[in-house]
Amino acid sequence: MCIRDRRILFLSKNTSRGGSMRVLSYVLKYLDKQRFAPTVIARDGGDLLPEFRRYAPTYVYGEDKRHLLLTSLERSFAGALKRVIAKREKRHGRRWLQAMMGRIRPHLIVHNYHAAIPLFDGVPKGAVPAIQIVSMYGAALNSLGTAQIEKFVGRATHFICQGKNVREFAHDCLGIPHERISTVCVGVDLAVPYHQLGKAKRVQRSDLGISEKDLVIATCGPLNYHKAPDIWLKAAALLQARRNQQPLKFIWIGGTERQLEGLYGRSVLRLRGELGLDPHVVITGYRQEVYPYLDLCDIYVQPSRDDAFPHAVLEAMAIGKPAVSFRQGVAAEDYAKDALVCVDVVSPEGLADGIADLIGHPLRRQTLGAAGRTLIETRFEAAATVRAYQDVLATVIEKSGQGRRFRQAR
Repeated sequence: MCIRDRRILFLSKNTSRGGSMRVLSYVLKYLDKQRFAPTVIARDGGDLLPEFRRYAPTYVYGEDKRHLLLTSLERSFAGALKRVIAKREKRHGRRWLQAMMGRIRPHLIVHNYHAAIPLFDGVPKGAVPAIQIVSMYGAALNSLGTAQIEKFVGRATHFICQGKNVREFAHDCLGIPHERISTVCVGVDLAVPYHQLGKAKRVQRSDLGISEKDLVIATCGPLNYHKAPDIWLKAAALLQARRNQQPLKFIWIGGTERQLEGLYGRSVLRLRGELGLDPHVVITGYRQEVYPYLDLCDIYVQPSRDDAFPHAVLEAMAIGKPAVSFRQGVAAEDYAKDALVCVDVVSPEGLADGIADLIGHPLRRQTLGAAGRTLIETRFEAAATVRAYQDVLATVIEKSGQGRRFRQAR
């Protein structure tokens, strides 16, 4: 048996462009194929499926929906729809997954999701070592409920956290011993912004009704409570009142149609109007390629009230944008203290104060932008961070006893 026969099975909720799935795409791209043989099983597909399949065999359970077809009678009971699908998935999915596990025969399983997925309940617990990726914490993880958190903690022998806040939460609040936690943040693939920003036809300020005189303050993410568009809008209103001699525009990059039509999305749009911000705030809706939109901004803001390690901050810093963030993710790290503005008080007033420090100081924006770019290049370049990630994979396999079998086989 050769070293590259170390078969790693990644289990993922889907292959969308969400943070943890985007990170997994970088892992698959840069994983040393001479050391590891990766395979992915995803519950559903998504925009990144072609990217996943370019670098690893990827099987999507949701591609075959025949077992989920509902009779007209079942459709009439809309409230029970999810329960019907979950039952069928548990029955059919267990057989499907067991067949896949028999074919792949993994030496290590990586759980790249948080909330319990009935399909993956069929993974035999303890049969092979398992790693749980922790990219949620605090209120976001607690919203899963006690039973699901117990599953989350119980399905792995080792945990990978991206930074200080999450690592401390895993130990202090979930009781995971320090020796079972590794801190690795898979960073930014710098080939992606180079590709997206190199396109001749990409979004321009004029496409969004923004003039060249406007100072643009942007953020990126779904419209939900944790990302805090309400705090961001209230901070925008404060800044408009303070700096009315400086034309300001605010861009929220994200928001699916479903989010915009939901209760929270409708409330956000209503709040924008109540604050008199309709002419000043642009909500772009969901965008597959975010770098052209990030490139339009002068200041990037991460207003999240509860966010483990938001990669959008890293992405903005990667293209030299000065960043303002509450003490979440990279903003909580000592090594980043000179590379962005960290706001300690989670409030519209605190966020507005942090942004205001940059509005009237273009040289300060330029200095921070350069420092952020340097930080990404030296600490968060994807290929280098994946090397640290795969060292954790190798160590977990070695400690499980499987490493001895590799050496004996050679």
